[in-house]
Amino acid sequence: MLDISKANDLRKFKFINLAALVVSLWTRAFHFIYIVVSIILVWIEDKAWSFLVFGALPILVFTFFNIFVSTLPAYKRYKKFINKSVEFESLPADAPEVKRRQSVAALELVANEIIFEGTLNMTDRVGMFLESIDSSSRPKVDRRQTMPARRMSKWKSLD
Repeated sequence: MLDISKANDLRKFKFINLAALVVSLWTRAFHFIYIVVSIILVWIEDKAWSFLVFGALPILVFTFFNIFVSTLPAYKRYKKFINKSVEFESLPADAPEVKRRQSVAALELVANEIIFEGTLNMTDRVGMFLESIDSSSRPKVDRRQTMPARRMSKWKSLD
Protein backbone atom coordinates (compact mmCIF):
# COMPACT_ATOMS: atom_id res chain seq x y z
CA MET A 1 0.00 0.00 0.00
CA LEU A 2 1.24 3.46 -0.86
CA ASP A 3 1.67 6.07 1.86
CA ILE A 4 0.54 9.19 0.00
CA SER A 5 1.89 11.49 2.69
CA LYS A 6 5.37 10.68 1.29
CA ALA A 7 6.36 12.53 -1.88
CA ASN A 8 7.58 9.44 -3.78
CA ASP A 9 4.45 7.41 -3.04
CA LEU A 10 2.26 10.40 -3.91
CA ARG A 11 3.94 10.61 -7.33
CA LYS A 12 3.35 6.89 -7.86
CA PHE A 13 -0.33 7.23 -6.95
CA LYS A 14 -0.69 10.20 -9.32
CA PHE A 15 0.91 8.17 -12.12
CA ILE A 16 -1.37 5.19 -11.44
CA ASN A 17 -4.44 7.44 -11.54
CA LEU A 18 -3.25 9.12 -14.74
CA ALA A 19 -2.67 5.72 -16.33
CA ALA A 20 -6.18 4.60 -15.32
CA LEU A 21 -7.64 7.78 -16.81
CA VAL A 22 -5.71 7.36 -20.07
CA VAL A 23 -6.77 3.71 -20.39
CA SER A 24 -10.39 4.66 -19.69
CA LEU A 25 -10.31 7.47 -22.25
CA TRP A 26 -8.61 5.32 -24.86
CA THR A 27 -10.81 2.24 -24.52
CA ARG A 28 -14.13 3.88 -23.65
CA ALA A 29 -13.91 6.97 -25.84
CA PHE A 30 -11.41 7.04 -28.70
CA HIS A 31 -11.27 3.35 -29.59
CA PHE A 32 -15.02 2.91 -29.08
CA ILE A 33 -15.75 5.81 -31.46
CA TYR A 34 -13.38 4.32 -34.05
CA ILE A 35 -15.10 0.92 -33.85
CA VAL A 36 -18.61 2.41 -34.02
CA VAL A 37 -17.76 4.58 -37.01
CA SER A 38 -16.18 1.59 -38.78
CA ILE A 39 -19.28 -0.54 -38.19
CA ILE A 40 -21.65 2.21 -39.34
CA LEU A 41 -19.60 2.80 -42.49
CA VAL A 42 -19.75 -0.91 -43.32
CA TRP A 43 -23.53 -0.91 -42.82
CA ILE A 44 -23.90 2.13 -45.08
CA GLU A 45 -21.59 0.67 -47.72
CA ASP A 46 -23.52 -2.63 -47.69
CA LYS A 47 -26.84 -0.76 -47.66
CA ALA A 48 -27.83 -2.69 -44.55
CA TRP A 49 -30.42 -0.14 -43.48
CA SER A 50 -32.13 -2.47 -41.03
CA PHE A 51 -28.83 -3.01 -39.20
CA LEU A 52 -28.34 0.75 -39.14
CA VAL A 53 -31.82 1.39 -37.76
CA PHE A 54 -31.83 -1.38 -35.15
CA GLY A 55 -28.14 -0.92 -34.29
CA ALA A 56 -28.52 2.77 -33.48
CA LEU A 57 -30.22 2.18 -30.13
CA PRO A 58 -27.57 -0.16 -28.66
CA ILE A 59 -24.84 2.12 -29.95
CA LEU A 60 -26.44 5.12 -28.24
CA VAL A 61 -26.96 3.19 -25.00
CA PHE A 62 -23.34 2.03 -24.89
CA THR A 63 -22.12 5.51 -25.80
CA PHE A 64 -23.98 7.04 -22.86
CA PHE A 65 -22.79 4.20 -20.63
CA ASN A 66 -19.16 4.79 -21.64
CA ILE A 67 -19.43 8.51 -21.08
CA PHE A 68 -21.47 8.74 -17.89
CA VAL A 69 -20.55 5.53 -16.05
CA SER A 70 -16.92 5.04 -17.03
CA THR A 71 -15.07 7.96 -18.59
CA LEU A 72 -16.60 10.95 -16.80
CA PRO A 73 -16.32 9.44 -13.30
CA ALA A 74 -12.69 8.48 -14.00
CA TYR A 75 -11.94 12.07 -15.00
CA LYS A 76 -13.74 13.48 -11.96
CA ARG A 77 -11.82 11.16 -9.60
CA TYR A 78 -8.51 12.13 -11.21
CA LYS A 79 -9.29 15.84 -11.08
CA LYS A 80 -10.44 15.64 -7.45
CA PHE A 81 -7.28 13.83 -6.40
CA ILE A 82 -5.00 16.19 -8.31
CA ASN A 83 -6.69 19.23 -6.71
CA LYS A 84 -6.24 17.77 -3.21
CA SER A 85 -2.64 16.78 -3.91
CA VAL A 86 -1.82 20.29 -5.16
CA GLU A 87 -3.32 21.66 -1.95
CA PHE A 88 -1.16 19.27 0.07
CA GLU A 89 2.04 19.98 -1.91
CA SER A 90 1.55 23.74 -1.79
CA LEU A 91 1.72 23.84 1.99
CA PRO A 92 4.82 25.74 3.10
CA ALA A 93 7.43 23.94 5.17
CA ASP A 94 6.55 26.02 8.19
CA ALA A 95 2.79 25.31 7.94
CA PRO A 96 1.06 24.55 11.24
CA GLU A 97 0.86 20.86 12.09
CA VAL A 98 -2.95 21.03 12.32
CA LYS A 99 -3.21 22.37 8.75
CA ARG A 100 -0.78 19.73 7.50
CA ARG A 101 -2.75 16.93 9.20
CA GLN A 102 -6.02 18.27 7.74
CA SER A 103 -4.51 18.33 4.26
CA VAL A 104 -3.14 14.78 4.61
CA ALA A 105 -6.53 13.58 5.91
CA ALA A 106 -8.35 15.16 2.96
CA LEU A 107 -5.84 13.63 0.55
CA GLU A 108 -6.21 10.18 2.11
CA LEU A 109 -10.00 10.49 2.03
CA VAL A 110 -9.94 11.14 -1.72
CA ALA A 111 -7.46 8.32 -2.27
CA ASN A 112 -9.69 5.92 -0.31
CA GLU A 113 -12.68 6.99 -2.44
CA ILE A 114 -10.68 6.20 -5.58
CA ILE A 115 -9.65 2.80 -4.23
CA PHE A 116 -13.24 2.05 -3.13
CA GLU A 117 -14.69 2.98 -6.51
CA GLY A 118 -12.07 0.80 -8.19
CA THR A 119 -13.35 -2.25 -6.32
CA LEU A 120 -16.98 -1.78 -7.44
CA ASN A 121 -18.47 -3.95 -10.14
CA MET A 122 -20.47 -2.41 -12.99
CA THR A 123 -23.84 -3.07 -11.35
CA ASP A 124 -22.81 -1.00 -8.33
CA ARG A 125 -21.41 1.76 -10.55
CA VAL A 126 -24.63 1.97 -12.57
CA GLY A 127 -26.59 2.08 -9.30
CA MET A 128 -24.43 4.92 -7.99
CA PHE A 129 -24.89 6.79 -11.28
CA LEU A 130 -28.67 6.38 -11.19
CA GLU A 131 -28.75 7.54 -7.56
CA SER A 132 -26.72 10.62 -8.48
CA ILE A 133 -29.27 11.70 -11.11
CA ASP A 134 -32.28 10.93 -8.91
CA SER A 135 -33.73 14.30 -7.92
CA SER A 136 -35.49 12.92 -4.84
CA SER A 137 -32.17 12.09 -3.17
CA ARG A 138 -30.88 15.65 -3.46
CA PRO A 139 -31.29 17.91 -0.45
CA LYS A 140 -34.14 20.36 -0.67
CA VAL A 141 -33.36 24.07 -0.47
CA ASP A 142 -35.06 25.83 2.40
CA ARG A 143 -36.57 28.85 0.65
CA ARG A 144 -37.11 30.68 3.94
CA GLN A 145 -33.38 31.20 4.24
CA THR A 146 -32.88 32.70 0.80
CA MET A 147 -33.07 36.36 -0.08
CA PRO A 148 -35.97 37.51 -2.26
CA ALA A 149 -35.06 38.72 -5.72
CA ARG A 150 -35.22 42.45 -6.37
CA ARG A 151 -37.79 43.77 -8.78
CA MET A 152 -36.47 44.93 -12.12
CA SER A 153 -38.26 48.25 -11.66
CA LYS A 154 -35.96 49.05 -8.73
CA TRP A 155 -32.78 48.37 -10.67
CA LYS A 156 -30.61 51.39 -11.28
CA SER A 157 -28.91 52.02 -14.57
CA LEU A 158 -25.13 52.06 -14.68
CA ASP A 159 -25.13 54.97 -17.13
